[in-house]
Amino acid sequence: EPNAGHRALAEMEASGVVSGVITQNVDGLHLRAGSSHVIEVHGTMRRVLCLRCGQVFDRRDIAVQIEELNPWITVPENIALAPDGDVLPETTDGFVIPVCTVCEGMLKPDVVFFGEYVPLDRFRAAESLLRSSTALIVAGSSLVVNSGVRLVERARRRGIPLIIVNHEPTRADVWAHATIAAGTSDVLPALQELLR
Repeated sequence: EPNAGHRALAEMEASGVVSGVITQNVDGLHLRAGSSHVIEVHGTMRRVLCLRCGQVFDRRDIAVQIEELNPWITVPENIALAPDGDVLPETTDGFVIPVCTVCEGMLKPDVVFFGEYVPLDRFRAAESLLRSSTALIVAGSSLVVNSGVRLVERARRRGIPLIIVNHEPTRADVWAHATIAAGTSDVLPALQELLR
C-alpha cells in the first residue's frame, strides 16, 4: 500500500511544488497514492508484454489465464513469500505458461530485469522531467542501479540542488547538497509541511 512518503509526493505534486516522480520501483504505488506525472523507468508489474509482437496485456488477465491453464495449482493462505513477493513453487512439472493471444509469442512482465537496458523512450521521458525541474530529491534509493545514477549525474551537470533521503549511504552522496539519513515516510511529509 502507498505509505506517507508516497502520499506526500502526490500532494506536493497536486499543489505544484513537485513536477513529477521518476521511480525505479515497479509496484505502481506512486500512481495509487495519487501522483499523476510518474515515469516508471524500470516499467511496471501491472503490464505483461509479448517479446515477439510487442502486444501489451493487463497482468490480471494473464494471472486469470495462468489459473485457468493450471487448475491444479493451489496457493495456501499462509504461504511464505520471498523478499520480492515471489513464491517458490514446490514443482513446475506440468506448468503451462500462457502465450501471446496475438502471435503466440513469449510473454514477460513489463519490467527491466537486471542486465537489461531501460527503454530509450522511458529514459528520455525521465531526462525531460529532470530538465524542467529546479531540484532533484532522491528518496529511498541506494542508487546501486545505474539508471538512477545517470539521472543524478545529469542533475549534477546542470548544477541543480540534489537532496538524498535514504537510511544508508548512496553512491551519489558526494555530489549531494544535502543528505538525510532517514526514511522517506518521515522526511517527505515533514518537507511537505515546510513547503506549505
